[in-house]
Amino acid sequence: DQDLAASHAVVPPGDAPLLVVHPGATDARRCYPEERLGAIAQDLADRGARVVVAAGGGEAERVDRVAAGMRTAPETAVGALDLPGLVGLLARATVFLGNDSGPRHLAGAVGTPTVAVFTYANLADVAPLTRVWHRVLVSWHGGCRVCGLRVLEGWCGHGESATHDVDIHEVRDAALDLWDQSRGARR
Repeated sequence: DQDLAASHAVVPPGDAPLLVVHPGATDARRCYPEERLGAIAQDLADRGARVVVAAGGGEAERVDRVAAGMRTAPETAVGALDLPGLVGLLARATVFLGNDSGPRHLAGAVGTPTVAVFTYANLADVAPLTRVWHRVLVSWHGGCRVCGLRVLEGWCGHGESATHDVDIHEVRDAALDLWDQSRGARR
Protein backbone atom coordinates (compact mmCIF):
# COMPACT_ATOMS: atom_id res chain seq x y z
CA ASP A 1 0.00 0.00 0.00
CA GLN A 2 2.86 2.40 0.81
CA ASP A 3 4.52 1.66 -2.56
CA LEU A 4 1.28 2.34 -4.41
CA ALA A 5 0.78 5.58 -2.47
CA ALA A 6 4.34 6.66 -3.32
CA SER A 7 3.67 6.03 -7.01
CA HIS A 8 0.36 7.93 -6.89
CA ALA A 9 2.22 11.00 -5.61
CA VAL A 10 4.22 11.08 -8.87
CA VAL A 11 1.83 9.43 -11.36
CA PRO A 12 -1.75 10.12 -10.25
CA PRO A 13 -4.33 7.35 -10.64
CA GLY A 14 -6.38 7.30 -13.82
CA ASP A 15 -8.80 5.14 -15.74
CA ALA A 16 -6.60 4.22 -18.71
CA PRO A 17 -4.40 1.11 -18.49
CA LEU A 18 -0.73 1.94 -17.89
CA LEU A 19 2.20 1.17 -20.13
CA VAL A 20 5.43 1.85 -18.25
CA VAL A 21 8.42 2.39 -20.53
CA HIS A 22 11.87 2.29 -18.96
CA PRO A 23 14.57 3.10 -21.53
CA GLY A 24 17.65 2.75 -19.32
CA ALA A 25 19.99 0.06 -18.04
CA THR A 26 23.18 0.10 -16.03
CA ASP A 27 25.15 -0.77 -19.17
CA ALA A 28 24.27 1.47 -22.13
CA ARG A 29 24.95 -1.44 -24.48
CA ARG A 30 21.77 -3.09 -23.14
CA CYS A 31 19.62 -0.10 -24.13
CA TYR A 32 17.37 -0.59 -27.14
CA PRO A 33 17.21 2.57 -29.30
CA GLU A 34 14.87 4.92 -27.47
CA GLU A 35 13.11 6.30 -30.54
CA ARG A 36 12.01 2.75 -31.34
CA LEU A 37 10.65 2.28 -27.82
CA GLY A 38 8.75 5.53 -28.37
CA ALA A 39 7.28 4.33 -31.67
CA ILE A 40 6.12 1.09 -30.03
CA ALA A 41 4.73 3.03 -27.06
CA GLN A 42 2.78 5.18 -29.53
CA ASP A 43 1.25 2.06 -31.07
CA LEU A 44 0.06 1.04 -27.61
CA ALA A 45 -1.15 4.58 -26.88
CA ASP A 46 -3.22 4.24 -30.05
CA ARG A 47 -4.81 1.19 -28.38
CA GLY A 48 -5.69 3.18 -25.27
CA ALA A 49 -2.55 2.95 -23.15
CA ARG A 50 -1.59 5.72 -20.82
CA VAL A 51 2.16 5.90 -21.45
CA VAL A 52 4.48 6.74 -18.58
CA VAL A 53 8.21 6.87 -19.25
CA ALA A 54 10.11 6.28 -16.02
CA ALA A 55 13.84 6.74 -15.59
CA GLY A 56 16.54 7.77 -13.19
CA GLY A 57 17.64 11.37 -12.83
CA GLY A 58 20.60 10.92 -15.16
CA GLU A 59 18.48 9.47 -17.96
CA ALA A 60 16.55 12.56 -19.09
CA GLU A 61 18.09 12.39 -22.58
CA ARG A 62 16.89 8.80 -22.99
CA VAL A 63 13.39 9.86 -21.97
CA ASP A 64 13.49 12.74 -24.46
CA ARG A 65 14.42 10.31 -27.23
CA VAL A 66 11.50 8.02 -26.30
CA ALA A 67 9.17 11.03 -26.47
CA ALA A 68 10.67 12.00 -29.86
CA GLY A 69 9.52 8.64 -31.21
CA MET A 70 5.91 9.40 -30.26
CA ARG A 71 3.23 11.58 -31.84
CA THR A 72 1.62 12.28 -28.47
CA ALA A 73 3.61 13.37 -25.45
CA PRO A 74 3.95 10.69 -22.79
CA GLU A 75 3.86 11.34 -19.09
CA THR A 76 7.35 11.27 -17.62
CA ALA A 77 8.80 10.43 -14.24
CA VAL A 78 12.50 11.27 -14.48
CA GLY A 79 14.29 10.97 -11.17
CA ALA A 80 10.98 11.49 -9.39
CA LEU A 81 10.37 7.95 -8.14
CA ASP A 82 12.24 6.42 -5.25
CA LEU A 83 12.41 2.62 -5.08
CA PRO A 84 9.04 2.19 -3.32
CA GLY A 85 7.42 4.57 -5.83
CA LEU A 86 8.90 2.66 -8.76
CA VAL A 87 7.69 -0.65 -7.33
CA GLY A 88 4.22 0.85 -6.87
CA LEU A 89 4.15 2.20 -10.43
CA LEU A 90 5.28 -1.13 -11.88
CA ALA A 91 2.62 -2.95 -9.85
CA ARG A 92 -0.03 -0.67 -11.38
CA ALA A 93 1.21 -1.22 -14.95
CA THR A 94 -0.61 -3.34 -17.48
CA VAL A 95 2.68 -3.92 -19.33
CA PHE A 96 6.33 -2.93 -18.91
CA LEU A 97 8.36 -2.12 -22.06
CA GLY A 98 12.12 -1.72 -21.94
CA ASN A 99 15.47 -3.43 -21.62
CA ASP A 100 17.14 -6.12 -19.58
CA SER A 101 17.35 -3.95 -16.47
CA GLY A 102 16.62 -3.80 -12.77
CA PRO A 103 13.19 -2.24 -13.35
CA ARG A 104 12.32 -5.13 -15.70
CA HIS A 105 13.17 -7.56 -12.93
CA LEU A 106 11.07 -5.55 -10.47
CA ALA A 107 8.13 -5.51 -12.89
CA GLY A 108 8.28 -9.28 -13.19
CA ALA A 109 8.59 -9.65 -9.41
CA VAL A 110 5.37 -7.71 -8.81
CA GLY A 111 3.53 -9.71 -11.49
CA THR A 112 3.54 -7.18 -14.31
CA PRO A 113 3.89 -8.59 -17.84
CA THR A 114 7.10 -7.49 -19.55
CA VAL A 115 8.47 -6.95 -23.04
CA ALA A 116 12.23 -6.54 -22.96
CA VAL A 117 15.21 -6.55 -25.29
CA PHE A 118 18.28 -8.53 -24.23
CA THR A 119 21.78 -9.09 -25.53
CA TYR A 120 22.76 -12.70 -26.07
CA ALA A 121 25.23 -12.29 -23.19
CA ASN A 122 22.52 -11.89 -20.55
CA LEU A 123 19.82 -14.12 -21.97
CA ALA A 124 20.71 -17.37 -20.22
CA ASP A 125 21.21 -16.03 -16.73
CA VAL A 126 18.67 -13.22 -16.25
CA ALA A 127 15.80 -13.64 -18.73
CA PRO A 128 12.39 -14.55 -17.33
CA LEU A 129 11.87 -18.29 -17.05
CA THR A 130 8.45 -18.29 -18.70
CA ARG A 131 7.01 -16.60 -21.76
CA VAL A 132 3.33 -16.62 -20.80
CA TRP A 133 3.51 -13.07 -19.39
CA HIS A 134 6.98 -12.09 -20.57
CA ARG A 135 8.30 -11.48 -24.08
CA VAL A 136 12.03 -11.67 -24.67
CA LEU A 137 13.65 -10.21 -27.79
CA VAL A 138 17.32 -11.01 -28.30
CA SER A 139 20.22 -9.39 -30.08
CA TRP A 140 22.19 -12.43 -31.20
CA HIS A 141 24.94 -10.19 -32.58
CA GLY A 142 25.18 -8.02 -29.47
CA GLY A 143 27.73 -5.67 -30.97
CA CYS A 144 28.27 -1.93 -30.51
CA ARG A 145 26.31 0.18 -32.96
CA VAL A 146 29.47 2.19 -33.72
CA CYS A 147 32.31 -0.33 -33.93
CA GLY A 148 30.63 -3.74 -33.78
CA LEU A 149 32.62 -5.02 -30.77
CA ARG A 150 30.48 -7.71 -29.18
CA VAL A 151 29.48 -7.43 -25.54
CA LEU A 152 31.46 -10.46 -24.38
CA GLU A 153 34.57 -9.29 -26.23
CA GLY A 154 35.03 -6.29 -23.94
CA TRP A 155 34.15 -2.64 -23.51
CA CYS A 156 34.82 -0.38 -26.50
CA GLY A 157 33.99 2.86 -24.72
CA HIS A 158 31.33 4.08 -27.16
CA GLY A 159 28.44 3.54 -24.74
CA GLU A 160 26.12 2.74 -27.64
CA SER A 161 23.40 0.16 -28.05
CA ALA A 162 24.37 -3.44 -28.70
CA THR A 163 20.69 -4.35 -29.21
CA HIS A 164 20.05 -2.12 -32.23
CA ASP A 165 19.91 -5.14 -34.55
CA VAL A 166 16.67 -6.38 -32.97
CA ASP A 167 13.97 -5.62 -35.54
CA ILE A 168 11.44 -3.05 -34.34
CA HIS A 169 8.65 -5.08 -35.95
CA GLU A 170 9.46 -8.06 -33.72
CA VAL A 171 9.43 -5.91 -30.60
CA ARG A 172 6.22 -4.17 -31.73
CA ASP A 173 4.49 -7.50 -32.46
CA ALA A 174 5.50 -8.86 -29.06
CA ALA A 175 4.30 -5.70 -27.29
CA LEU A 176 0.96 -5.60 -29.12
CA ASP A 177 0.39 -9.30 -28.47
CA LEU A 178 1.17 -9.02 -24.76
CA TRP A 179 -0.89 -5.83 -24.46
CA ASP A 180 -3.91 -7.55 -25.97
CA GLN A 181 -3.35 -10.62 -23.78
CA SER A 182 -3.06 -8.47 -20.65
CA ARG A 183 -6.12 -6.41 -21.50
CA GLY A 184 -8.06 -9.60 -22.21
CA ALA A 185 -7.12 -10.80 -18.73
CA ARG A 186 -8.25 -7.39 -17.40
CA ARG A 187 -4.84 -6.39 -16.07
